[in-house]
Amino acid sequence: MSITLDALFRIDGQVALVTDSGACTSPDVAPVFFAAGATVVIADKDAEKSGALARSVDPTGTRVIAIPTDIESEESVLALFAQLRTRFDRLDILVNCAGVTANMDLLETPLDIFDEQQSVNQRSTFMLMREGVRRMRESSNGGRIVNVTTMGTLHPVLHGNAAYSASRAGVVAMTRSIA
Repeated sequence: MSITLDALFRIDGQVALVTDSGACTSPDVAPVFFAAGATVVIADKDAEKSGALARSVDPTGTRVIAIPTDIESEESVLALFAQLRTRFDRLDILVNCAGVTANMDLLETPLDIFDEQQSVNQRSTFMLMREGVRRMRESSNGGRIVNVTTMGTLHPVLHGNAAYSASRAGVVAMTRSIA
């Protein structure tokens, strides 16, 4: 009996939620999950860009959809999960790709830039994981969460990215704690 690599990695019928159509979704995540058989929901603030990505991956619009979402807003994240609950009876995979950075020296980094990186990179990941786990438990299918960060969390080598590294290191610590 021969098992193909494709057969080992099929996720037909599963629903994958992927945040951000710019950071890592465009070239990699959404098309891979679609090719493996999943229904893919792209959540991004930029409705035009995420809609274009969804149409490019699945021109029929049957298995890849975009839901405009401001992941920094709890209200918007809750609305996203309400739509997921209405449209699908499950959530199997959550991939948190969204992230922002600003390469700035510590002494020149204003607090609003620091706060934005914490909000987008860490706070939003917390909210999405919290609501994702709730949805996965409701559907009783289990699930998987993938949080995309950076090598800089283990060995900060990005001069001028202290705020970014701190936000991503927080995601790593939070992921380990929740796991």
